[in-house]
Amino acid sequence: MQIRDIVGDDRGPGSVAASTEVELDCDYKLRFESIIDAITAVSGYVASAGRSIVKLIEKVKFSPPRPES
Repeated sequence: MQIRDIVGDDRGPGSVAASTEVELDCDYKLRFESIIDAITAVSGYVASAGRSIVKLIEKVKFSPPRPES
């Protein structure tokens, strides 16, 4: 819901969603499943009718890895 509040429901060229990018700065020991959950949370959601997926942010990248502390 927080991502939807930021990006809004407007889609297409020129929309906030089209120009928004997310950079994930993950902890060295973060489990793979948690990374997938984060990507899923920012990339979209299933519409209330359950028939379609609404895309939110398509540009997801990772910050360079930091050494294990």
